Amino acid sequence: MKKIFSLALLVAFLATSAKADDIISTLEKQCDTGDFTACDNLGCEYSRGEYVEPDYKKAKKLFEMACEANNAE
Repeated sequence: MKKIFSLALLVAFLATSAKADDIISTLEKQCDTGDFTACDNLGCEYSRGEYVEPDYKKAKKLFEMACEANNAE
C-alpha cells in the first residue's frame, strides 16, 4: 500500500514545478520514517536531477537504503 501511495503521490505532484518542492519534501519525510519505496523514488529524483539539483552521492545513499530494506524483508 505504501508503494502505491508513494508512486501515486509522486506522479500527482510532479506534474508541475511549483509542487515539485512539496513532493520532494514529502518523499524525504516518508523516507525518514522508514518508507523505503519513498527512498527509492527520492533516489530517482536526485539521480535524474529533473526537479532537484542532481546529487549522485545522495541518490546512491537512498538507493542503498531501499535495497537494504528490501533484503531485510
